Amino acid sequence: MSVEIRNLCATPYGEKLATYTWNVEKTQDTDMGKWSYRTPPGGHFEGTFKFDMGYSPSKVGDVLVCVYSCDAPDKLCLPRNATTQRISSTDTTEGAALTDRMGWVAGRISVAAGAHELWIFRECGWVTLEGCAVFGEQDWATVKQLLENGVLTMPWFAPPKDAQSGPPVLIP
Repeated sequence: MSVEIRNLCATPYGEKLATYTWNVEKTQDTDMGKWSYRTPPGGHFEGTFKFDMGYSPSKVGDVLVCVYSCDAPDKLCLPRNATTQRISSTDTTEGAALTDRMGWVAGRISVAAGAHELWIFRECGWVTLEGCAVFGEQDWATVKQLLENGVLTMPWFAPPKDAQSGPPVLIP
């Protein structure tokens, strides 16, 4: 039996500039086109950027996923504190550091009209948006099962960039 899972994100490759930032500098990699953000030295210790996904309208219960690389990936896969999630306007924080440079974080949308920003810390250095995803509630349950079974290493996949048919692209 095959199951179709859809990444509802229209811009899944991290190549879209954030439509909103607070207390961050930004730069784009000229080779890969991915955007990176960091909290500037000497300022507030944290900042935020909205990882724009071309996903509209947002629905309460859908799950947003951000795949990133930085100097301290373990810092970004946990809630900001006891009462605040890593992704604003979500009611959960799930995630994992996969390597010493790469991790992912996910949050279930609790406010459809929210900004859905990723909060980052200065100690993480430049945070590069490697990919993003949006999954409906049912698809998220399947993605989590695939993670637990080791079929996926992270909850992200996307169609090939050249739009030709073929298997989905996976971040290694």
